[in-house]
Amino acid sequence: MKRYLLSLTLSLSFLVAPSIYAKGKQQPVPKAKVSKAQTALKTGKLSSPKLSYFRLKVLRCQKESKDAPIVLGITSKKRPAFLKKQVLASSYPHADHYIYRSHETYVLDANGKVKHKLQRAIKFFNHHAIDHKGDPRFAFDSKKQVLSPINVRTFLPNGRVKSPKCNSYNVVLPGPMARAPGYSDIKQLVLTHIGLERGAITDTEIERIDRVRRRTYLWGEKVVQSDQPAGSFGLTVVVPKGTLLRYACLGCSLRPAITHSKTATTYRWIRTNVPALNPEGTSHALYATIYPRIVFSTAPSWKALRALLQKRIAQAAILSPALSKRIAKLTRAKVATIEKVRALHHFVV
Repeated sequence: MKRYLLSLTLSLSFLVAPSIYAKGKQQPVPKAKVSKAQTALKTGKLSSPKLSYFRLKVLRCQKESKDAPIVLGITSKKRPAFLKKQVLASSYPHADHYIYRSHETYVLDANGKVKHKLQRAIKFFNHHAIDHKGDPRFAFDSKKQVLSPINVRTFLPNGRVKSPKCNSYNVVLPGPMARAPGYSDIKQLVLTHIGLERGAITDTEIERIDRVRRRTYLWGEKVVQSDQPAGSFGLTVVVPKGTLLRYACLGCSLRPAITHSKTATTYRWIRTNVPALNPEGTSHALYATIYPRIVFSTAPSWKALRALLQKRIAQAAILSPALSKRIAKLTRAKVATIEKVRALHHFVV
């Protein structure tokens, strides 16, 4: 009876994954097949049942559509080397979590399209961190970009590894877009990590890829210190050879390591063993601007970039006749600017 069950189990195994088993041994999936399958998945030419033939952990939980082009990638359970460092909550009594790494990579191609990769690993010390960091959100332009989670996993204190389920990925409309129909193409992927508990570590790698050129210049920023301790913050920017990249480190003195190839120039910043910054100990008025950060742009000047952004803001803040009339009524009896602002704030809130 036992021999019969064993024979039946092996037969079913061969039927389920015929390409994996050869001579009774598990064979690795060739990288070429993985790349081909991922490409086909992104273009919508290959469905998840066919992908299971290669025994890839590639899920098509949410069908690709014009409203939510999400491509779910391969989740590896192998523990990365940087997580070998032992981090104890007792070593950081004032911290909610520890940032093992927070890295971003921007690659600008010759056609002006950008591939933006985010890599983030966090260890949770308490439930406050789980509540605020356990469901990260990633914004993207659903008409012009594809969002592709590559590696998403949770490492538990007992050594087990948890991968996301289909319902871990949900596309929503960001709150501010609810009253801005003209910007309804902007979506957010809400990623719900599973297996979260105190001492757990989440490691997330996700790509935001342009389908078409969607910006005049490449520009962005990367915070390199926050209110939580960190192992490393990193930024890599790759531009075509001959493209000028302007950059500055606000509140810090980091300089990039610059390398050149035949087709591209790479700028790389890295900051390791970063202590937590106490926001209350600064004199900055705006909480969101107190963290040291790297800013960069391919614009010919900072003034040109500012002019571009101001133009976009002006287009998004056009007042209708009815709104202008309401503003005039609310501020008619006010003299000081602060009184006018307070009146408008009271009306909105």
